[in-house]
Amino acid sequence: MLKINQKNQIDHEPLDSRFSDESQESKYIYSDSSEPSITVSKGVGAIETCNFIKKDGKQCNVLPLHGEDKCFFHSTDPEVVANRAEAAKKGGENGRKQMLVPSQEELSLVSLSDLAVLVGRTINDVRQNRVTTSQANCIGYLAGTLAKIYEIRDVQSKVESIELILKKRDQNG
Repeated sequence: MLKINQKNQIDHEPLDSRFSDESQESKYIYSDSSEPSITVSKGVGAIETCNFIKKDGKQCNVLPLHGEDKCFFHSTDPEVVANRAEAAKKGGENGRKQMLVPSQEELSLVSLSDLAVLVGRTINDVRQNRVTTSQANCIGYLAGTLAKIYEIRDVQSKVESIELILKKRDQNG
């Protein structure tokens, strides 16, 4: 009997048949655990897994491709092998570090309106695939940090102005 948990992992341990519904070809097991499981007997309704045997001697527990006896990772079908190679290539390209397209001019970043221009340009760069989303996220984070610094600077300046006014009032009054 096979036990299938929520993660689609198969447990080949025998299960207590007293919990099964004998009225069907496939047996469904209901357990008290927080993780629901389904058990099916081999034969009609059995869930087959990839027949690849791993180095440790255990069978691969992934569901096979439709009409095959092996999963995507272990299939020897030439079309599947080509698709797997293409997927690996794309995955490798996505993981490669990419450099920003050099900016035509350096931006002044001394005010919140300057930061708004930077964020606007970055949005356009992402939309036109000139920068990656991770690079844009970095720029956005740094721009947010700089905006917070500017806000603190402005508040500090206002506090200093108020303190100066109060000091003058105390001296005159």
